Amino acid sequence: AYNSTTNNFSPVVRNAKIWVIDDTGNRYDFIDDSRTVAIAKTPFGFDYRSKDKFKAEIGRTYQLFVETENGKKYRSKLEKVRAVPK
Repeated sequence: AYNSTTNNFSPVVRNAKIWVIDDTGNRYDFIDDSRTVAIAKTPFGFDYRSKDKFKAEIGRTYQLFVETENGKKYRSKLEKVRAVPK
């Protein structure tokens, strides 16, 4: 539920290691802002923000990785960013 007023995830995951890797091998780390930026609070807790500027680019391929505090690991399939039809 990105930028949403509803929570599609229960329970909310906090303090996970989250990163995205693009098709050229660049890694973008995300942090749980709950410990550093109070304005990042959502109605259901806090959210993850990129440490460095991250903007997905049309035509590029990305993969999301998540490692929870208790060691569970998840990864998405590779996703190519496509242009929105006009």
